[in-house]
Amino acid sequence: MLYGPVVLAGELGANAIKAREIPVLVSNDNDINNWIDVSDQNKLRFTLENTEKTTLMPLYSIIDNRYMVYWDKFSIDEWKVQKEVFEKQRLEEEALEARTLDHLRIGEMQPERDHQFEGKNTFTGEFQNMRWRDARDGGYFSFIMDTKNSAEANLICTYFGSDGGKRSFRILVDNVEIAKETLKAKMPNSFYDETYKIPSNLLKNKSKITIQFAADPENTAGGLFDCRLVKPEN
Repeated sequence: MLYGPVVLAGELGANAIKAREIPVLVSNDNDINNWIDVSDQNKLRFTLENTEKTTLMPLYSIIDNRYMVYWDKFSIDEWKVQKEVFEKQRLEEEALEARTLDHLRIGEMQPERDHQFEGKNTFTGEFQNMRWRDARDGGYFSFIMDTKNSAEANLICTYFGSDGGKRSFRILVDNVEIAKETLKAKMPNSFYDETYKIPSNLLKNKSKITIQFAADPENTAGGLFDCRLVKPEN
C-alpha cells in the first residue's frame, strides 16, 4: 500500500506474534480507498478498517517494532474457511501448551539466561519472525530444562525445512546421546517439528535435565527455532 511514493506498513508492536495473529484483509470490496481512514494526514498515519484496526504508517518511520508490508486478502466466504484453519491451529497450540513441562524461547536473552544457557561457536539471528540458534564446526549449545519430576518426556524441536547441507549434530541429555540428527531440507520453505523421546532412565528422580546440541566437525547443529519439553500424548 502506498501514499503517493511512500510505502506504508502495518505497525505490529514490539512483541513476537504467531502467524495466525498477523492481520489479514477481509472484504468483498476490491477498492482499497474504501478500506482506509485518515488518522493524521500530516504525520501520514492511517487506520486500516478491514482488519483488527491496524495502524498504517510510512515504512521508513518504523524503527524497532515489527511491521508488515505485504498482506493476505480474503473474501468473506474465503475467510470463513481460513478462520476454521486458524481455529484448529489455536486448539492444537492450547493442547500442546497443556502438555508442556518447559519451553525455551530460542535466541532470546532472558529466557536463555533463565535456562542457564552455555555454548561454544554458537550464533543466533532472526528469520520469518522467529529467532534461531545454531552451533558450528564442532561447537555446541546447552540449556537446563525443568522436568516437573515427570517420569516421561519428549523433546520437541522446530527446524526450518529448507535447511540442509552440512548440518549433522547430536542431541544429548545429561551427556548421554539420545538422537543423531541431519537436516536434509526435507520440507522446503516451511517450519516443521521433530519429536525425540527421552529414555525414562534419564528422567528418573530428576527435576532438571541438561539438553545439549553438539555439531559434528565441519558441520552445523541447527538452526533450532524452538524447543520444548512435553509430556507424551495419551
